[in-house]
Amino acid sequence: MTFSDFVQMLYPFCGEANSPSDFVTVLITNITEETEDEHCPLLDFKPEYLKRIYNGKKTISLQNATFVLSHLDKGKFSDYIRAFSIDTIECIADALRVSGIATDGTDMDVAEKCADLLAKIFSEIASRQLFDAHGTENDRENIPTPPAAVSPTVLDMLRRSMAHREKMLGDNGRFAYLRIDETLFPTARYFPSFVKGGAENKPRKLIDALRGDSGDILLVGEGGAGKTTSLLHVWAEPGDNAVPVYVPLNDYVPGSEFLRHYIPTNYGFAADAPDCDLLLLLDGYNEISGDPFPLIGELNELRLARHGRLRVILTSRHEYAMLNLPPDFDLYQLQPLEESVVTEYLKEAGIPTETAPLDVLKTPMMLSLYAQTCIFQKQAETHRDLLGVFEFRGTAARGDVVFNYLLCQTAKLILDRKPDELLITWVSLFHAAPYVAYKMERDGIFHISSEELPILIGEALSRQKDWTETMPAALRG
Repeated sequence: MTFSDFVQMLYPFCGEANSPSDFVTVLITNITEETEDEHCPLLDFKPEYLKRIYNGKKTISLQNATFVLSHLDKGKFSDYIRAFSIDTIECIADALRVSGIATDGTDMDVAEKCADLLAKIFSEIASRQLFDAHGTENDRENIPTPPAAVSPTVLDMLRRSMAHREKMLGDNGRFAYLRIDETLFPTARYFPSFVKGGAENKPRKLIDALRGDSGDILLVGEGGAGKTTSLLHVWAEPGDNAVPVYVPLNDYVPGSEFLRHYIPTNYGFAADAPDCDLLLLLDGYNEISGDPFPLIGELNELRLARHGRLRVILTSRHEYAMLNLPPDFDLYQLQPLEESVVTEYLKEAGIPTETAPLDVLKTPMMLSLYAQTCIFQKQAETHRDLLGVFEFRGTAARGDVVFNYLLCQTAKLILDRKPDELLITWVSLFHAAPYVAYKMERDGIFHISSEELPILIGEALSRQKDWTETMPAALRG
């Protein structure tokens, strides 16, 4: 029985006044224990997506199934079922018998059978997705046995890993800005990642490349191509019973056993924890300040400590990183977004595609910035305070897309009734930030301390003394 079958079996008797999507939420809430600082990420999805799960059009991910299994409370679910009337219990018992599940008809037995069945469903979801990571229906004969049940230790490590991911993607997290419109890509929250290997003619999904090959991967792409979001995709669906660990390399400090300290500090388990394969997602090789070779030494030591149960995906802007990496790394290039993906995204957002610069929008960053700008411009058309104030550029180049996006951030201050912040925002976005970015890129620096930042901003402002003259005339004074 699938989760969809189970929910639809109970809904006529237990759905009460709930919509199908709300009923999915009710069942998930009643099968998981209550915690103060965690909740199932499945419940963050919008009603339309939960309705698809109810109808069986969408499946529950490994991430969400793992969370439920690691927070399972069958007693709580039994109490939920037993709270229904005797007539309802009898109807549920009949439905269970139709599905081949015998019951004596008592409220206790019916409730326990329902709780056991739902727990089994989530266990099968997790096991099936781990199994499917090895291949499709057509090539399963190549696998002698299905993967063993996930141990409680590994389940707890997966739960901690996914909890850290949600924290980093949360409203106050490091990557909150990567939440591209969930209504367009509700399962991933970012654009699909396609890659090419050295001898490959056609692009394929990064997930397929990861599952099909056994070596480590160097993932290369220009700025904004989707390297970080690709790792977040893999983090959500690692497969192969591997515990994913994401590490931003602009935090890397050479000579400090960085990985052995970073992993337990942020994930709550040791870097050489046994019983599982570790999938190390290292983001931003080109952002390491100083000598990168200590990192390679740490990886070699960690692989030995884990008896080889370590796989690495490393991102970088440049192919020359391969010169410093061990020979077991395979090079993959992130591919531009297909034009059909770009146009579909724009159409779903209500943005005309005829005038859109499709060639410029083939990286996730540019497409996201362009879409957000167009949506804001459309919303602002009816506001008199904005008419004739800003001069947006044509979008023939990437710089134009970024410039227009920054203009929108300034315009929002007018709509939010915050005119006192206009000057400082203009100076920060159009003078200080570009200068600081230029200095960082030129000097190869990806960390700025709180002591260094004021100095750099001072340098930027000293180069442009008449700040107000660069602002639109309607904003001066």
